[in-house]
Amino acid sequence: MNTNLSVTNKSWLSYATQKLKAAGIDSAGLDAIIILCFCLKLKKIDVLSNPSNKLTKNQVKLADKLLKLRVSNYPIGYITQNIEFYNRSFYIDKHVLIPRPESESFINLLKTVDLSNIKYLTDLGCGSGVLGITAKLEFPNLNIELLDKSINALKVTKKNLSLFRIKSVATLSDLLLSSDNKFDVLLANLPYVPNEMLVSRSVLFEPKMAVFSGHDGLDLYRRMLNEIKDLNHKPKFILIECLDQQVPVLDTLFNKIDYKPIKSEALVHMYLHTAKMLHSQS
Repeated sequence: MNTNLSVTNKSWLSYATQKLKAAGIDSAGLDAIIILCFCLKLKKIDVLSNPSNKLTKNQVKLADKLLKLRVSNYPIGYITQNIEFYNRSFYIDKHVLIPRPESESFINLLKTVDLSNIKYLTDLGCGSGVLGITAKLEFPNLNIELLDKSINALKVTKKNLSLFRIKSVATLSDLLLSSDNKFDVLLANLPYVPNEMLVSRSVLFEPKMAVFSGHDGLDLYRRMLNEIKDLNHKPKFILIECLDQQVPVLDTLFNKIDYKPIKSEALVHMYLHTAKMLHSQS
């Protein structure tokens, strides 16, 4: 934008919205506001209620720089290093998958079952840690374990643990290899996108290891279930996220190690360990 002219909140937002719409960004108006709020370090209401506020040249320069990134489909969450999840603000960066609203169903489903005798919860492939941390905040009596195979992802997890003042260990682990295996509940939002599946341009900016998982997208879930099969102490509940077309295959795989599907919401599915029930009936 021409910084020789007087640039106001209103004029920059109009300019940015047009640029974003031309780039095919569906959330153009909202993203323009988010970028300007970030640059001015102000809340949305403060920016919108002062349309005539004049931006400094440095503010315009920064706003234009971030706008250029967003026009290229670079995710807005990476630009602001912030994401809202379950009505809380978490830190994120380019080293972790951006938490999606549909993943809030993990927490919603947990609220539908009796966790009074549940002590330990593991967030497998925790990324930014939003699932495990949110579970701890919603169920304070839980002890949480956070596992990820990415050192950089665990740095993000640790920032969020510090942000919410939660004392828990974030452990480097290839699936369950470094787990203490105490878990009663396992949250596993592992990569599930098939390698050849077309995804949006913005997803291509996210870590590939957090998105894709083999020809049918289920490679890591198969590995996880093989590991669980050999455990003496199996989690009572396992919650996973997947595509609708993957559910029949996963139901079969879970059934082989004595788990049955009991609840679903959006893309999230909950499985219950049934071995004890089966043995008591025999």
